[in-house]
Amino acid sequence: MAKTTETKINIRRNGVNPSAVVSSWFIVALRRQDIPGDDDGSTPIGTRERTAFALFLYTGQRLGDVRRMSWRDVEGATIKVIQGKTKAELWIPLHPDLSAALAAWPRTHMVMLTTHYGEPHSVKGLGNWMAATIAQAGLPDRCVTHGLRKAAARRLAEAGCTAHQIMSITGHQSMKEVERCYTKAVEQKRLAVAAIQQQVRAENKLFQP
Repeated sequence: MAKTTETKINIRRNGVNPSAVVSSWFIVALRRQDIPGDDDGSTPIGTRERTAFALFLYTGQRLGDVRRMSWRDVEGATIKVIQGKTKAELWIPLHPDLSAALAAWPRTHMVMLTTHYGEPHSVKGLGNWMAATIAQAGLPDRCVTHGLRKAAARRLAEAGCTAHQIMSITGHQSMKEVERCYTKAVEQKRLAVAAIQQQVRAENKLFQP
């Protein structure tokens, strides 16, 4: 497996720091269409693994909500979600990569993700299957399914989305939580980079002959 750069995504497991550094391969693999797990060593678009990762990453939803997603929830270029935890009703535009993944995934059953026997997953069953898939991908133990929800929020923040915009996708109820975990951290990085760049420009100007 090729070595990739590292990035911070927010995940929590057994007290692990939610900003623990993990391999960015978790996301890079989706774009390269090579999540390990199949017999040929890859998981191209159109496979169960690829579809599941895309649903989690591009909707930013909890495991229980992804488990219930069905084809009838797709309305044009959006997917409707009624969150089990908060009862929030969301309409989430389909990211182009998610649209591609769904277009390649057969509509054999009402729910999008089923077991290999064509039955809907239980929450525990889907969680165990995702854990096994992540393990087969060679990712660190701290990488858990909920990390994909946090990675989704983090990526939105890094794209410049406001806390309100992130909440419209993830369904978070607390703006303080979104700001603390995502937007403030990203803004701090941007300001820090701008500060050093400004310092360097000033120093170069000062010491020009």
